Amino acid sequence: MQEIKEESKCLASLAVFRELYNNDKDVRSIICEFLKEIITSKAKHQFTLTEITALLNETYDFKIPEAVVNTSLNRFKTALIKAEGIFTVSDQTAFNTTGKLTDKHNEIKTSNEAIIYNLFNFIETEKNTTLTDDEKAAITHSFISFIIDEATTQNFSNYISAYIVKEKQNANFTKQLNTIKEGIVLYTGLKYNSSLNELGSWNTELTIFLEMEILFHFVGYNGELYHLLINDLFSLIKEINQASLKNSGKRLIHLKYFSDVKNDIEGYFKKAEYIVQGKDKANPSKTAMTTIIDGCKTPADIIAKKTKFYELLKLNSISEDDYSQYYSAQNHKYNLEDQDLLKELSKKLGIANLQSYLKYLSFINIHRKGKNDNTFERIGFVLLSGTSNTLRLALDESIKLNGNIPLASNLSFLTNKFWFKLNKGFGKSEHPKSFDIVTKAQIVLSTQLNDSVSDKFDELQIKLKNGQMTKEEAISTIARLRSESKRPEDIDEDNIENILSSIEESSIETHLKEQELFKQKAKEQEAENIKLKETIDKSVVKEDQLKEDIRKKEEENERKENQLKAYRDAEKAKKLSDFQNDQWKDFTNSKRQDSFYFAKIAFLTLLPILVGIILKSVKTLSDWVESLGTYQWWIWGGLVAITLIELFGRTYIFNKEKIKSGWFWLTINMDEKLNLKVQKLDEYKSEFDRKN
Repeated sequence: MQEIKEESKCLASLAVFRELYNNDKDVRSIICEFLKEIITSKAKHQFTLTEITALLNETYDFKIPEAVVNTSLNRFKTALIKAEGIFTVSDQTAFNTTGKLTDKHNEIKTSNEAIIYNLFNFIETEKNTTLTDDEKAAITHSFISFIIDEATTQNFSNYISAYIVKEKQNANFTKQLNTIKEGIVLYTGLKYNSSLNELGSWNTELTIFLEMEILFHFVGYNGELYHLLINDLFSLIKEINQASLKNSGKRLIHLKYFSDVKNDIEGYFKKAEYIVQGKDKANPSKTAMTTIIDGCKTPADIIAKKTKFYELLKLNSISEDDYSQYYSAQNHKYNLEDQDLLKELSKKLGIANLQSYLKYLSFINIHRKGKNDNTFERIGFVLLSGTSNTLRLALDESIKLNGNIPLASNLSFLTNKFWFKLNKGFGKSEHPKSFDIVTKAQIVLSTQLNDSVSDKFDELQIKLKNGQMTKEEAISTIARLRSESKRPEDIDEDNIENILSSIEESSIETHLKEQELFKQKAKEQEAENIKLKETIDKSVVKEDQLKEDIRKKEEENERKENQLKAYRDAEKAKKLSDFQNDQWKDFTNSKRQDSFYFAKIAFLTLLPILVGIILKSVKTLSDWVESLGTYQWWIWGGLVAITLIELFGRTYIFNKEKIKSGWFWLTINMDEKLNLKVQKLDEYKSEFDRKN
């Protein structure tokens, strides 16, 4: 399909962008490579800046600003002559290319198309259907939008995410998609940063307002993966602020939350109090609520957790907003909470209670004074949101004009921008978790699954209130919904099918029908038993036969009981196996971490010894040290200092137990490891038996 080939062009361009960067080229050099290919392939001898920018963006499906292209053209120096806005090629040899870039682009494009066609096959298998050409085109568009972070609510995004998680063990597959993701970091950095001369530092003030869910991410209420994502961002912010404090004595990045957000938080903890008191029910889809109430028996326990929550925010310089003039006359023209706009957007997006989401965007617009067309570094204010409705509103054309910086952004957007601005690059350090395509897929699936669970929970509440369901049915259904809800890190290739099924099942009617079917069968069995008893009373002559019938019936019932017991035993065995595997995985991960810790300490211990030996044993080095005269004592003093640091650390700092544990794990042989595993599995079984 030609439209698929054409639409997937941008993915190949982004991958080429990333691979060129990987070959020790800076951003300007990468753009120069693309420009050389354009000038040569299109046989351009004269062109304007606008013309060459348009050709570049059209050929590779880019949206690179003219200012960035202009800066890159300046690298050609004497090979280009500029007069009256016209560039003339004066040295054709400077633009000669081998066509390798085009070949690489086509190679990656072909590989991407293979991934998309495999996606078609996956969806057809899961849905047991044959996709039409229109559906394939829609899936292709959604897949590309998914990869390049345009949206997470596209059609088929659940199947796209499931496909990625299913293939996560395929190293070539994940490498290819992550190469594109990393290309996006570079490319979008260019889109929102027209000056390449300022890379490497952040020099402007920015206030980031955090929504409730983001704050819950930060304290770990929403699971480990969200906690890692927010920590990646905060590490970059910390780096910026530390540099600024050192140079000017002030922070550049400020973290705040609105007073209305605090009200939301207070209401959330108050609901938690009601739940532990038995006055309310916990929504199974709300991971944060589950975490808050876990281990709490009284409202006092909840209050203690809330106090700790605010203390943690304060400790990390996250403060409550003290601005109180949002609805003053002077800010009226920047206020987005227009009733006509609310009606229009509510109808267009189908979002209930839309004003609660639009309110925070309006606050940001007031702070910006309506100026949203600056570069990202100069926007001054932005809302960091983990709420899909808020992000949809922020990107809607009624609020965000084309080219403007959105009023709200997600974790990935901000992390990418800071990463690019600080010129972190790739391969120099660990990448943020948001760069991983599997992570995004897990988050999307978790969000959609929990949204589905939340909808079913709301439906359950209505049915219970209207008398369409008994309390016992409600309790049973809530238990099932609780088992369906998943954190992102809990989603893997083994539970993909169940997750897709839960998302597709948009109502609790299926569960209720199963319950009703069970009740009906029970009634039929009871009626059958009564009829059998009546037959016995009326037919003394056939007493023996009836006794035989009863005996057979009892045997049948016993067989069913045995089957039920076998089923329960199998379920318990599976749960035991899952528990043992999870515990052993956690144990081995801990030991690997200890081994790494031991290696670091061993390196620190051996470093001065090895360096000293090398400096003494290698004649050229020894002669060089001797030639330094008295300055050589700086070298020997440094080695002694390292040794003293190691000795001090060994006594007071280093974790001796972790060192011992790391040495044990490194030296243990396979047989001993197997014996240890058997021992630990027995311990886990005992623990499982105690809990169950």
